[in-house]
Amino acid sequence: MKRMADIIETLRTMPYSTISILLFALLFSALSILIQKVTTDINKVQRYSSEIKKWRSELLRAYREGDERKFVKLKRHERRIKKLEMELAKETFKFFIISSVVFITLFLILRNMVYGDAPVVLVPVEVPSFFGQVYEDGIGSLNFIWWYVLCSFSFGSLLRKLTVKM
Repeated sequence: MKRMADIIETLRTMPYSTISILLFALLFSALSILIQKVTTDINKVQRYSSEIKKWRSELLRAYREGDERKFVKLKRHERRIKKLEMELAKETFKFFIISSVVFITLFLILRNMVYGDAPVVLVPVEVPSFFGQVYEDGIGSLNFIWWYVLCSFSFGSLLRKLTVKM
């Protein structure tokens, strides 16, 4: 038990807190991508999205051009398009629910049991107290939540772009 307390205390201390949260953000982003690949039929989502987009584009073009015959013909497909939209929503909702439960659980464990509100990274600008602390020399700090959000947005987007190309 003392060993776990020592590990947690080390993780709370800068620079270990800075690096460990960055690594957790990368890990959570990778986990999110993995969950999406497992729970979502990506080909189906791309196919349905493309078909819906094409139908909407053609419908809008027929409306703008005043081509009533083509507009009516396209409107006949509306029921099928609505079904595709529902299937698309189901596919993305599965991922959303599973990843949300996993993310919130892990995030709360890290926030409440490890990092709390303590400063975890120094930044070269003053920050509002909502984000962390400001020190006398104009240096600011970010707490766990804001450093995680910054890392997650930065590296999550990068990871997603890299995995799309794979």
